[in-house]
Amino acid sequence: MLRQIGFIGVGHIAEYIVTGLAQTGENINFFFADPCPQRARRLAELHGGEVSQDNQMPVDQADLIILSTRPQQVESALQGLSFRPGQILASIAVGIPLQLLDRYVKPARSFRVLPISCVAVNQSPVLIYPENQDLRSFFSLLGRVHTLPDETTFEPATSLVGAFYAWIFALMEETVNWTAGQGLEPDLARKLVIETVQGACAMATAQDKLSLNQIWASLATPGGISEYGLRVINQKEGLKVWSDALHLVTERLRR
Repeated sequence: MLRQIGFIGVGHIAEYIVTGLAQTGENINFFFADPCPQRARRLAELHGGEVSQDNQMPVDQADLIILSTRPQQVESALQGLSFRPGQILASIAVGIPLQLLDRYVKPARSFRVLPISCVAVNQSPVLIYPENQDLRSFFSLLGRVHTLPDETTFEPATSLVGAFYAWIFALMEETVNWTAGQGLEPDLARKLVIETVQGACAMATAQDKLSLNQIWASLATPGGISEYGLRVINQKEGLKVWSDALHLVTERLRR
C-alpha cells in the first residue's frame, strides 16, 4: 500500500484526510508543503511528518502526492516541479481536468479524486477517475471508493458528493430549529434529527434491492402525515429546488 504521502497545499480537506488516516493505525509518513505552513506544522506535531514551503519536497519524498490547493492555484503550484515515473498525483482541486494536470506531472500519472470532510471519521464516499488499484486501496482506508466511468461525469458527481453533502447539514439545522421551536429541548431536537437521518440511511442500505421511491411508498400510508407533508413540499417545488441547485452547481464547475 502507498505509505509515503505528500501534500501540496494543506487546507481543510488535507487536514481531514490526515485525521482519518491517523485513526487507521497504518504506518504512513507525511510530507507537507504550503506557502503558509501553520496548519501543516500543527498536523506534523500531531501525526508526524516533514513540513516545507517548497512544493518540490513532497514530490521528492512521496509515492503519492495529493494536490489540495485551490483550483486557481493549481498551475502555479505545479509549475517547474520534477516528477518521476511510478509516482501518482491525486488532485482534489475541484474542476481541474486531467489534461491540464498531465501537462505538469509527466512522467508521473495524474488522477482526479474527491473525498469529503467525513474522511475525518473514515466514512466518506471517495470518487476517483480513472481506476487505479493503489489509489483504491489507499482511499478505502477513509471510506468507500467509487470509480467514475469517464471524466465528464466528475462534475455532476462532485455536485452530489460535495455540495449536496453540505446542504444536508443546512437542512438538518432548519429541522432542528423548527423542532426546538415547538418546545423540545434543543439538544434532544438535534439528536432526534440526526438519528432520524441515520435511520433512513440504514433502511436504504438494508433494502438495497428496492428503489428509494419504493421504500418511500412502503412508508406512506394513504391519507397519512407523510403523504400529506410531501404533497405540500411538492406544491412548493421544494424537491425540484434541490435538483435545480445541483444543475447550477454542475454548470459552474464545468465553466
